[in-house]
Amino acid sequence: MLNKEGGVSLVIKKALFFILIIFVLSACSQQKSGEYENVREVVWDYIEAEGLDKTGFYNKVMWDRATVKKVNLEDKFKKFIDDTYGGEKIFLVSLDDKDVVASPTFLVDEDIKEVIGNIPGE
Repeated sequence: MLNKEGGVSLVIKKALFFILIIFVLSACSQQKSGEYENVREVVWDYIEAEGLDKTGFYNKVMWDRATVKKVNLEDKFKKFIDDTYGGEKIFLVSLDDKDVVASPTFLVDEDIKEVIGNIPGE
């Protein structure tokens, strides 16, 4: 649709801008989803390496749906990691299990994607 001067109408420009915004937001969401999936895999590999999967509480299906949050490293988390850790942001990975008072939470380094600590559950 051309306007009287032969240019593209404002409606089409707005529609194209809206489509571009949706595309960018979708790409960011997919990148975040992929990163969180990778963090879940890091935690599961840690669980297996530590033999925690033998306890019966940890199973792959549950941990594939674990909640992942990127947070600032706060003082309340520092007692669960090495004093020499210098990062500022970490991932918290935990289950949303209604049958458990407190699910275990694993702390993962944002940059190197390694488990740096865990908060035991009950």
